[in-house]
Amino acid sequence: MKIKLIFSVILLMMVVIGCQCELGDIKCKNDRDCPIDMVCGSEGVCVYPPDGGVGDTGINDVVSDTVSGDIADVLCRDILEVGIDEVEDVSDAGLDVSDISDISDVCTPNCKDKQCGDDGCGGSCGSCGDNALCNLGKCECKSGFGNCNDNWGDGCEANFSTDPHHCSDCATDCGDNSICNNKICGCKDGYDNCDGLWSDGCEVNKMNDPKNCNGCGNKCVLDNVKEVGCEGGVCKVVSCNEGYANCDNLDSTGCEKEINTASSCGTNCLNIVTCSSDNGTNASCDNGVCRLTCNVGYADCNAEAGKTDGCEINLNSINTCGTDCSNLTKCVSTNGSNPTCESGVCKLSCYTNFLDCNYDAGKSDGCEIERTSANSCGSSCDKVVKCSDTNGTNPVCENSVCKLTCNSGYYDCNAKEGESDGCEKQGDSNHIWSKRFGGSSDDEGWSVSVDSSGNVYGTGYFMRTNIDFGGCPLSSTGAYDIYLIKYAP
Repeated sequence: MKIKLIFSVILLMMVVIGCQCELGDIKCKNDRDCPIDMVCGSEGVCVYPPDGGVGDTGINDVVSDTVSGDIADVLCRDILEVGIDEVEDVSDAGLDVSDISDISDVCTPNCKDKQCGDDGCGGSCGSCGDNALCNLGKCECKSGFGNCNDNWGDGCEANFSTDPHHCSDCATDCGDNSICNNKICGCKDGYDNCDGLWSDGCEVNKMNDPKNCNGCGNKCVLDNVKEVGCEGGVCKVVSCNEGYANCDNLDSTGCEKEINTASSCGTNCLNIVTCSSDNGTNASCDNGVCRLTCNVGYADCNAEAGKTDGCEINLNSINTCGTDCSNLTKCVSTNGSNPTCESGVCKLSCYTNFLDCNYDAGKSDGCEIERTSANSCGSSCDKVVKCSDTNGTNPVCENSVCKLTCNSGYYDCNAKEGESDGCEKQGDSNHIWSKRFGGSSDDEGWSVSVDSSGNVYGTGYFMRTNIDFGGCPLSSTGAYDIYLIKYAP
């Protein structure tokens, strides 16, 4: 027991005091670069081989190395691979196989300047992630891959053959709408890089760009087209120039149909007509509507797109009588006969006692005036008046002159055709009646008398003209003529 304790103490002192082992990693390319009893490992550093005798971690190796005089192996390998159970080992004053096997606790990991690989104590210095390798403690990407985000956590995330943002290397970005095919930038279907710059990617959508329709520089130009478009890589008509239309529905022919001529007039393909010259001259097309100069007495009153019947309105027809399209009327024959249209105005022959007093272009109500009515009394339109009942009653029209019964003390002293102011004269209350007679030359009354029955007699002369005493006019036969008259009471 004492021998074991002394052996343990000696070994511990040798580790603490006398061990001059090289603890750092020794770079190597082959075994000749390493110290005796070490070999060049796969990570490019010298390591101890896992042999069954020399360099293993068992107690037999410690004994055999000691017996054989391989003190360097004992101090620099075996002792470092063995741990003493701290307080327990000292307290039990013994050194057994289990204690010596447990001495590995004293190994210190070493990952200095390493990204990956063995830490020297059986642990790892890190992982390089997908598509990566560990070479001499450094992470490296497999061929065709790159760690473009400098993060080994996701490995070499960029595939230089297919990644459009890292095509062939980390610095090459093919831009928007692009692809990377075997490390060469290209464009997605329907797109193109027309400016040759990958910094803006495949900037042209050649399926809908009329300036690059189905290819760079392929500008859509169609005949008589105001606005062109590109759909699916094919040039399309969006709108036509004024006066043209796409009537064959073929985009390739543009707007092939002219629609603003007299022979082809319309606003679209559905209302094209040939302009008629009926009852007119100089047919033309104005913004898709037929126009012409109408002959005298005719008018074009239905001019609109899609119609062509010339000057269809006869302005002197009793069915379309007027001076223009705004005052057309149908001539009626109310209270008359034989209606006609003269210079755009309805005329007709009125029945007896009827007049047409409001004939004008655009009007037709026949012979609307009954000239013997107290409401319209007169022999002609310029003399028709409404008979007034001022200061009287029962106005009537007699021989085109208004008559009425005057109230007591009032008289109608100016009754004549074309005037009506009722009983306008207020006279003497004792006046019964008075009457005026005379011609246009000299007249003279000689005598007036009244008989017992109230009859009035008068005598006198007149000369060279007729004189009317209320019956038939008396005619003069020469110079002087005498007259004798009698009036009943």
